[in-house]
Amino acid sequence: MYKLAIIVLLCVRPLQLATAEVPTASALLERFAASQEKRRSFRLKYEDQYHGKSKLSFKGQAEKVLSGGYIGELRSDGRRHYSCEKSWERNRPHMSQSKEAAKADPRYRSFLWDGTNKYQYLRSNAGPEWDKLFLMPKGHADARGDDMIAPHRSRVLFGFFEDTQAKAPYGYQRIDEQLRQAGSISVQQKMQDVGGSKCYVISARTKDSRYEIWIDPEHGYNIAKAEIFRGGEGVKFGKPEEISLSTYLKNVRFEKIDAAWVPMEADCGFHWKLIYESYLKEDHHHKITELTLAPSHEALRSFEPSYIRNGTTTYLIGRKGST
Repeated sequence: MYKLAIIVLLCVRPLQLATAEVPTASALLERFAASQEKRRSFRLKYEDQYHGKSKLSFKGQAEKVLSGGYIGELRSDGRRHYSCEKSWERNRPHMSQSKEAAKADPRYRSFLWDGTNKYQYLRSNAGPEWDKLFLMPKGHADARGDDMIAPHRSRVLFGFFEDTQAKAPYGYQRIDEQLRQAGSISVQQKMQDVGGSKCYVISARTKDSRYEIWIDPEHGYNIAKAEIFRGGEGVKFGKPEEISLSTYLKNVRFEKIDAAWVPMEADCGFHWKLIYESYLKEDHHHKITELTLAPSHEALRSFEPSYIRNGTTTYLIGRKGST
């Protein structure tokens, strides 16, 4: 009888050890947050190509086929931010029709938050008198920089996912911040293979969203895959016209840069359902083409508005008239 008890205990103990080795959701989120901190200061260039469909019946729009993309640059030191972007879209005559045409087009849109003032600059393809600068000085409600990264094209590679339009642009939260508020969250006992790496799977629910997040410990505890569903019939979600929002991230490619694993390329997208059978569905392939971690921003003059051409029409937001 004693021998049988010993055998049973020996069988149970390895099972207990295996269970104990699975990190908690909180621990995984802390490791994910630590990986983001390693790339707090950076300079990157990117390309983003998309295709999809939309029909906004409640706005009187018929179904449209979407196909186009973006090229741009993003800089940040964790406090100050700069972004500039060119775009193209087929079947829109006033826009560039291809990536090559967009590269050659002098037009672009940029945003700068220098820690005090916020600048939105629209560069024309004509003389500087056709350029426009919208300046939000210190003290203005929109003179802030916390809306620069979360809604950016590269957002999913930084852990920000599509959310209700009611939260844009200031209400977006990084995925770890969202999951810390989850009413139900757990880590699956069995790891799953994603792109050849064994990943922990976090399952969570909030009052209006469901999450499946695959965390890759082999690549700096970054996210290797994500599936998020928000809203649905009978769930109060976002604006009155919003019904649900499905978001995904997959096929992530990582690179090791300066001892830090960084997601450099991925497929991502969303399907946004609205009232009156309206919808917006986009699938993106996003790629960081250049990345420098902790660059010398002062040497680069990353957060100086020196690119604004003399003669640009300037609008001082919050005050009448322009200069």
